[in-house]
Amino acid sequence: MVERVDGEAGYLLHSRPYRESSQLLDLFTLNHGRIRAVAKATRQRTKRGAFTGLVPFSCYQLSWSGRGELKNLVRAEPVEAGRFLRDEALFSGLYLNELIYRLLHEHDPHPQLYHCYQQLLITLGHTALAVDERQLRDFEMVLLEELGYGLVLDCEAASGEPLLAEGRYDYRADLGAVPGRSYSGAELLAIGGGELNQPHVRAAAKRLLRSAIDFHLDGRTLNSRLLYRQYLDSQPRSAGALSEQPPVSEEEL
Repeated sequence: MVERVDGEAGYLLHSRPYRESSQLLDLFTLNHGRIRAVAKATRQRTKRGAFTGLVPFSCYQLSWSGRGELKNLVRAEPVEAGRFLRDEALFSGLYLNELIYRLLHEHDPHPQLYHCYQQLLITLGHTALAVDERQLRDFEMVLLEELGYGLVLDCEAASGEPLLAEGRYDYRADLGAVPGRSYSGAELLAIGGGELNQPHVRAAAKRLLRSAIDFHLDGRTLNSRLLYRQYLDSQPRSAGALSEQPPVSEEEL
């Protein structure tokens, strides 16, 4: 049976050339999750010399059809002015897109994550800086929760006993909190409660979430991290936005 979907809200995550003039697209949609579709003849130039393909970070109303996993994109109507991220904001956007592209299963809807992603893009569209660190941590927490890998930050994995604020723990992504040295109980409890106002808690959340995400990436490298490292290496050491108030460091991506 041919599936037909009309007017579905969504964003372009990733594209690559397909055959002579088309593109293979990975799309993140509100009600259908991540889907893969072919956009025919989008690599051809128009009479004015412009390409007709989709651009990332901008919302579209998408229509597609098809029998199997790979759909045919029928229509993509922009619902807002093109959003072109720049400088550090661009790398934050690339990071968000790559996390969704690599970790979400196809045809598995995640409306809460979609709305969180959409709000972050709106924020990034108004600045050249990276997304606020607390917003990024919230997105990563929602992502893991939606995937079924939510962090358990209120009790020990083996005993089920409540974490002690004065205790010390490690965190294993496949198990949970265990006695160790990496985090204080107070830090884990604060992260679990979304209380990231203190710098040392934000630093602990960064380490914790990066470790958990890397575990679920199963050894795959995020290209957005490599690109951001190259960007940082190319910047003067005294660059104001990076040296005075670095919202996202290389380690956070």
